[in-house]
Amino acid sequence: MSYSFAFDAARKRVLVTQESAETAQSALEAMSDVRNHPKFESDYDILCDFRKGDFPRGSVALAQVSQVITVFFPRQRIALVYSDPDREKSAQFVATAASTVANVRVFKDLEAAEAWLDAAPDG
Repeated sequence: MSYSFAFDAARKRVLVTQESAETAQSALEAMSDVRNHPKFESDYDILCDFRKGDFPRGSVALAQVSQVITVFFPRQRIALVYSDPDREKSAQFVATAASTVANVRVFKDLEAAEAWLDAAPDG
């Protein structure tokens, strides 16, 4: 598996860490694994640390990821953390496409993403 999950019930958050390169299929499987995990709750925020991996590129893969986010994680706050500018553009596409039902934002560092999630839900 190219991802690891850490659940924090006190903060109502799951940290998803990408451990290695991925395909669109592994990204979709990881989202399913998070959504169906017994510790996951519908009011959890999701912090995605994708600084180590390689997000799939291409409009079809990005559209698939966006669609799954809207189905699996409606009304949730999702922070996507990337360090590479090219991958950040892909993340911005996903965030924009999924924004109709989820609050998805893209960050360059983990601390800023955590601060946003720690703030009030509309912050």
